[in-house]
Amino acid sequence: MLASRVSYGLFRMSLALGLSATPLMFPCRGTAETASSPPKAARIVDGIIAKVNGEPVFLRGMKADYWLAQGGGAKTRIRDRMDRVLDRKLLAQEAERLKMGAGDAEELAREVQKKVRDLGARTGGGKGGVSREEIERWVREDLAIRVLKEKRIGLLVVVSDSDVETYYAEHAGEFGGAALTGVRHKVVDRIYRKKFDEQYDRWFTSLKRRSQFEVFLDEDPWKTFDFEAYFQSGP
Repeated sequence: MLASRVSYGLFRMSLALGLSATPLMFPCRGTAETASSPPKAARIVDGIIAKVNGEPVFLRGMKADYWLAQGGGAKTRIRDRMDRVLDRKLLAQEAERLKMGAGDAEELAREVQKKVRDLGARTGGGKGGVSREEIERWVREDLAIRVLKEKRIGLLVVVSDSDVETYYAEHAGEFGGAALTGVRHKVVDRIYRKKFDEQYDRWFTSLKRRSQFEVFLDEDPWKTFDFEAYFQSGP
């Protein structure tokens, strides 16, 4: 198969903090048979659907993201689902590179159990075909990514008294006439989130531009693969 160009689509955020998303497009190469790309037969056996900086992205990772990050159920374009998985993979790589820990063992166990319980409630007692091992891996990555975002961006965000006073003066009507002293924490939170989003978008855009992506969705066997049926299937 000839080399094909695949677009790595929308700039998406899957942050627990609920961050903004800025549409961005980056060119990616998906090559059928090269030294850097797994042969088609290997992709079928191993479930390799993409690579981020040379590291494989597996089909089971998309299934875990479908249930653990997106809650399952709602149909979404497979390309959009892929964008989320690639974003997450890149963040996990950066967290590992910077040696961002995933918290202590107790926190990890607590978060895993919470995900298992939540997933069971959505799937009638099952786990949507997602193994406990995959849940643990996903949670470990999620915790490390949170630490990365907090240390790389959150700790650098500064909200000054001037910022607060200016924002309140421009949006006083949104606080029902309450005095600034009574709503200061809300004003600070809004300004912090806005500054966080802006700084995060700039940082993540730069990180993406320095990274390499290979996406195989337009190639065999994935171009005819029923992803939705797979997401809903058992283990």
